Amino acid sequence: MADAILRREIKRLVEQQKVLNQRLQRKPPGTPGASGAPSAQRPLPTGEGGEKEDATAAPASGEATAAGGQKRQQKAGGASPPTYDFEGPEFQVAKRPKVEADPTSATRNKRIFGFLSSHLNKAKQQLAKERDTDFAQRHKMQEERVNSKLELARRHLAEIALIQWQEQRKEDETELLKVSNELIQKENDLMRYHLVQHYVNMEHFVGTEAQPTLFWRPAEWDTHTRRLQQQTKVWIKTKIKHIQEADYTVSAGVEQEEGTAGEALGSLEDVAASSEVGSNKEGGEAQD
Repeated sequence: MADAILRREIKRLVEQQKVLNQRLQRKPPGTPGASGAPSAQRPLPTGEGGEKEDATAAPASGEATAAGGQKRQQKAGGASPPTYDFEGPEFQVAKRPKVEADPTSATRNKRIFGFLSSHLNKAKQQLAKERDTDFAQRHKMQEERVNSKLELARRHLAEIALIQWQEQRKEDETELLKVSNELIQKENDLMRYHLVQHYVNMEHFVGTEAQPTLFWRPAEWDTHTRRLQQQTKVWIKTKIKHIQEADYTVSAGVEQEEGTAGEALGSLEDVAASSEVGSNKEGGEAQD
């Protein structure tokens, strides 16, 4: 149960660490490629094509309706419909007689046209003069001020976006450090749990004094093998105690583990020596 919980926590921390690393790889705003890859263009709606298809289908349906109506008329009356000749004289429109130009009207029209032309030329010249006047200059200066304010606002927005990006990056770095430390701690706990379970299972066996330690089980148990098993249990308890205090996350943890293994081996030899002394005393008392 504890193993499954630790593995689930480690998986969650690894996913969170991956997301934070991807977030830290984003470039600051204003640099090329900061906005990411452009999104794919959406397909255009098929409304135009549909309208065209409807427009092309409408004449065909109209022709079919007209043909059906002619067939029904032929079946009903038995005679063809009347035809008209629109090119005949009865359908021609009479042409309007040309009005002769009046000299007075022609003179008036010329005078009016000259007045309009001179007025337009004066307006054109006045407009050209106004471009160089103070009003035009003030208007131009106002436009420049507006453009400068817009540019300043864009710079302020860019600076604010950069500051927000820097703050978010610091938060992400802090969160990443926290997640990494927690992940290391969980992996360390999982390693300890596995080692403790391994040595707990080895309590039913006999361990060798030589390094590396090998565990074996005799075919038949006797007083000597039982005593060796008890010595192994004592050594395993010491080993488990050192495992719970050891750190398996850094290189120093390897040296610490080697030191604890040597201490555990020394304690095993001390236990074996004390057991031998005790057995010798018991043998001497029995002989007495």
